[in-house]
Amino acid sequence: MPKRVLSKFFFFALILIGVFCCFEIVLRIYNPQATFDNYTTSKFGVSTAFRSEIQRDILFHEFSHQIKTDAKGLRNFKDISYKKESDVFRILCIGGSIFAASGVNNDETFAFHLNRLANEKLSGKKVEVINAGKNL
Repeated sequence: MPKRVLSKFFFFALILIGVFCCFEIVLRIYNPQATFDNYTTSKFGVSTAFRSEIQRDILFHEFSHQIKTDAKGLRNFKDISYKKESDVFRILCIGGSIFAASGVNNDETFAFHLNRLANEKLSGKKVEVINAGKNL
């Protein structure tokens, strides 16, 4: 008698596992989840800072955009050295989502447009905007 109960238990467990596997397959087909592409690291005291030297095409909801970072892990639109010339005025953009600009290319960020407008409006001055923003 115990052998028969044990075989029915294993048969029931096998059917239950099969039902769960079929349910998982249906969920993956009809409700796909985005895969996580890890382009962050821990630095600057922030656990989600961008990695250095990345260039990735990202799909954010239905919008495709590209993330590029420099050697320092900053999402800048041009290379900026640490050594600053004396005639250059620098603006450091530190913050969250408005500067990190999820869903847009580097040349569509708030920092890019701030750099463009500052150089247009402040004639005779050279302005560099550094984008150090990152979503938390």
